[in-house]
Amino acid sequence: MTPSDLHELGREALILVIVLSLPFLLAALLSGVIAGLFQSFTKMTEPTINHVARITAVLLVALAAAPFVAGEVSGFADRVWSLISVVVR
Repeated sequence: MTPSDLHELGREALILVIVLSLPFLLAALLSGVIAGLFQSFTKMTEPTINHVARITAVLLVALAAAPFVAGEVSGFADRVWSLISVVVR
């Protein structure tokens, strides 16, 4: 294993983190915007509405995206373990 292989593995890990966190961040962003618009239209100033909406949206996305996230993390872990076995030999 060369340093460029380790660099590629680190780059792939960072891209994987970004790709896997993007649905959660988008759900929180969109639900926050929608809750904010709702509050501004109805003149409600309750801060918990925003938090509850974000938490609910992120939990729903977590339930929906769990198989995809698990598959991607498992595939990356398999590649890392196969590279570790090559380095140890």
